[in-house]
Amino acid sequence: MFSHEWGFLLDAPEAGFARAGVTPLLDEAGSTTAGGLTIRRPELFRPPQDYLYFINAALFAITIFLSIALVKFGPPGLPLRALTATLILITTFAASPWIFGQAVRAALPILVVILVCALIALLSSTLNASPPEVILRQLLEIHVQAAIGTVVGACLLRTCGAGVVVKILAMGVALTVIVAFFQFLGVSPAWALREFLDRIQPADLNPDSIFLTMRMRAMGLSYSPVHVGTQICLAFAGWAAYVLARLGAAAKEQLSWLILAGAVCVLFASLISGNRSPILGIVVFCIGYLFLVRPAIAILLALAMVPSLFIIDDIMQDLAEAGLRVARTDDGSSSNRGVLRAFGFMLFFDRPYGYGLSFNSVEHWSHYWEKLKNYPNPMAIQLHALHNYYMMILNKYGGLILFVFAYVVVLLVKNPIALLCLTPYIIHIFFHNDGPLQADFLIWYMLPSLIYLTGLSERGLSQGRPRG
Repeated sequence: MFSHEWGFLLDAPEAGFARAGVTPLLDEAGSTTAGGLTIRRPELFRPPQDYLYFINAALFAITIFLSIALVKFGPPGLPLRALTATLILITTFAASPWIFGQAVRAALPILVVILVCALIALLSSTLNASPPEVILRQLLEIHVQAAIGTVVGACLLRTCGAGVVVKILAMGVALTVIVAFFQFLGVSPAWALREFLDRIQPADLNPDSIFLTMRMRAMGLSYSPVHVGTQICLAFAGWAAYVLARLGAAAKEQLSWLILAGAVCVLFASLISGNRSPILGIVVFCIGYLFLVRPAIAILLALAMVPSLFIIDDIMQDLAEAGLRVARTDDGSSSNRGVLRAFGFMLFFDRPYGYGLSFNSVEHWSHYWEKLKNYPNPMAIQLHALHNYYMMILNKYGGLILFVFAYVVVLLVKNPIALLCLTPYIIHIFFHNDGPLQADFLIWYMLPSLIYLTGLSERGLSQGRPRG
């Protein structure tokens, strides 16, 4: 997948020295030292123990905690998480402009995609006569933040290593899941902690705040239960990519219990937070993973699952009666998907050039009421956004964004490992509003490392022995 578009992430640093006209002194491990910094290949499974490594790792850990638990904490319009992320850029550039330049160059293909999306958004917003100050603010909050996050991720890849990036994110997500577990059990201090975090942040009109005030769904330290679902899917994608990259060519021969343990953790977190979509995503992932390592078992398992389809309703009913939200199909969230999906298509067909960055589907419900009033739960179009990331992006940016979608799909098809690892995430955002360039800013920190790790996996698998 990434041999051309993203190949620079796989370059050895000595190649960069050669392009700069510098002949470095390499040790037997292929490393070099410059200005007190150890520079190696970007995967750095055993990272260099220098001051920049420790500073950036600590800043990233703080950034992840703030991005999960204190999303809006800080001065108005400038959350503290953005400041700590920017500090990673500053420390990297101050310590080694060369490493910073390498990171920016490695991130350039992703930055170009973000720039294209920003230009499409600018066109759509302008055609909708959005005020210039609104457009500028949205571009800064969405696209500039995504670009900064991507460069931060590339700097972390070069200075700390993909393994460190994955593990820090996984630990942050594990912390919120642990708190969510105690909330699920009804432990009051766990809820009180989340309420305290909510009070010290600027108030906003978060529609999911009812889950906190009524203590309806466990959310851990995260902004909402849906954010828990997004975060566990993203952490799992990084973890699976990391494990597969470590296995290399053996990934096709060896069933990794580390990956299966990660899948169990996602299922556990989904059950306690009431998220259904990650469960579906993990099931699809496990089938795909078994086809990679044990195709015969995968086929037998798929055949064995067929009889369960006849008793699935009884199973779901029993689980629903036990109080698990993931098993309920009669709640509003399940029944409103059809009308919201139809609403989204109607909005797009009526304005294929998009509604701009300030798009809010609720503002348009009255024009479509007569066409949608006979759907189950039609009142949803008056109350909720479209609950489909792809539909939200399509209506914000317009039909031109489909070319970006097509480009990303081609890249994923070229790298089946990346597609496999991201499967739970891709499925989860299909049922929710958030995703890349749509409130999910964590993915940009992860993306360079995820690209690198899945690229390593593809290389390893291509060098493996063909299965008989």
